[in-house]
Amino acid sequence: MVVLVKGEGYIIGYNPKMVVGQAAIWTLQTLTQESSHWLPRMDSARLLVLTWLLASLVFMTSYSGILTSMLTVLRVTIPIDSLADLVAQSDLPWKLEAGTIMYSILADSTKPEYQETLSRMNGTFYGCWASREDLVEGKFAAICDKTAQKKVMSWDFR
Repeated sequence: MVVLVKGEGYIIGYNPKMVVGQAAIWTLQTLTQESSHWLPRMDSARLLVLTWLLASLVFMTSYSGILTSMLTVLRVTIPIDSLADLVAQSDLPWKLEAGTIMYSILADSTKPEYQETLSRMNGTFYGCWASREDLVEGKFAAICDKTAQKKVMSWDFR
């Protein structure tokens, strides 16, 4: 803003005084939402001031909206985050999606948590998308691929 005011003042023969100090004070007053009694006299600086005010309005509005939503929306804790968490809990039965490679991965693995997951599962189901109502209602947990999980979650938040 200082460069614009001084440049335009040089072109039309006007020499503004204390432009740097006034611009700094004006910027600080704008950021703290205080009124300012000073406005630049040149058109280019006024256009820049208008742009700055509109940008500040957008930034402060979006920041306050995001801050409000972050403070009001409760965070959901996910009780099951891994296969070890799934095997450790006994409240919710889990099933594998039929016809996927996950069954072979669990059956052929030598990891104890994979073997326990396979031995304690409660059968299979047709597919994550086909069983989305049961999953959302909490009838059972499903071991699905990431894409199917995202699709079911997006369907739940429609």
